[in-house]
Amino acid sequence: MMSKFVGNLVVEVINDDSQGVFKLQNSLTFISMKTHKTVTAPKGFITDFCSVPWVPGIYELLGGKARKSGTIHDYLYSKVNTDRIGRSMADSLLREMVQVEGVPVWQSWLFYLAVRLFGWHFWQKKK
Repeated sequence: MMSKFVGNLVVEVINDDSQGVFKLQNSLTFISMKTHKTVTAPKGFITDFCSVPWVPGIYELLGGKARKSGTIHDYLYSKVNTDRIGRSMADSLLREMVQVEGVPVWQSWLFYLAVRLFGWHFWQKKK
């Protein structure tokens, strides 16, 4: 059995600015066969998908991709996360999830490196 998402990404637009903010209209689950973890972002959860900076070259490579992955990763970084998954595992799951969504392996490493290098700030806000 392979890792997979369960549920469709159905959202309501909350803020339609350059990054966008969205509210889940149903829960979204990721089942990881690598880590044997199951994570569910609940209905009503607020996400901005994958926050990719508007830096020339970077946004063209990563922007607008892996929205399901970004939603689950946002949930893991949020204060409402009850799954007790630490930051390192959350970031590893992101790398796996973006691959499940069809992002090439080399780009999944860029997502991973970005959250490892810059995600600490958002993780600290959760505390």
